[in-house]
Amino acid sequence: MLITQVNTDFHIAFRYCRHLVEAVKNLPGRRYDPVNKFWVVPTRERAAVEAFARRYGFRMGDQSARAEMVGEIPPMPELQVEIPLAMELYHYQKQGVAYCLEHPHTIIGDKPGLGKTAQSDCSTRVPVPYHRAGDAENQLGARGKAMGRR
Repeated sequence: MLITQVNTDFHIAFRYCRHLVEAVKNLPGRRYDPVNKFWVVPTRERAAVEAFARRYGFRMGDQSARAEMVGEIPPMPELQVEIPLAMELYHYQKQGVAYCLEHPHTIIGDKPGLGKTAQSDCSTRVPVPYHRAGDAENQLGARGKAMGRR
């Protein structure tokens, strides 16, 4: 439960709780932002907002307190092999294929329409020596045994 000051407004954010909603509705000048899902109160109502924060256990902070940094995203690898296709992959798709080759158990979670099928198809067309040797041998060995081959 956090109250942040952004420019000339306070943003009051919390999970839905009926008694807190009723309490916020008593703040002068308040309005709900349905897109960002928080309440907005003008800074001229500072005394009322601070009293609200004390009464209901809200933490006062600045805008930077809302952002949570978990870690840095490492750069995507570049594709080092040519894959014969009837179409040209976009740069981000090539990076996705390279990532899949380095991490064979990857789930591609791009948004619809970005070419997940092309990336997964390309990941399976790369010659076996490119894959890590142990993974390729293990996969082929498991398939061979499952199909009754040696």
